Amino acid sequence: MKQNQYKNNFFSFVAVAITALGFMTSCDTEYNTTYVSGDAYIKSFTVQAFEDQEPIQAAIVNDTIKVIWTSYHEMPETITPAIELADKAAISPKAAVEIPFKTGEKYTVTSEAGTTIAIYATG
Repeated sequence: MKQNQYKNNFFSFVAVAITALGFMTSCDTEYNTTYVSGDAYIKSFTVQAFEDQEPIQAAIVNDTIKVIWTSYHEMPETITPAIELADKAAISPKAAVEIPFKTGEKYTVTSEAGTTIAIYATG
């Protein structure tokens, strides 16, 4: 009788071990990781003032974009900047859209991850 009990216990143990081993090997989970950029910044902000000259490169400091206009040229009412952003970032208002130059414009840059910054362009 005891021998049958030992056999039953042994076979129960083997059955549980095989079942557990099956669960451990069948739970082979694969994770796909996708990088989402959190970069929300302006790389460059340029203004093509005159066709025969190089574009004016603005200075970007903290939350301000400052366009330095030469004193011997009349300052325009509006400008149309070319804006280069961090990879996968978006800007509002859109780049290459005419904005008031003297009073400035507030831009919002949004990263792919949803991070936002506010930056002001002034003349």
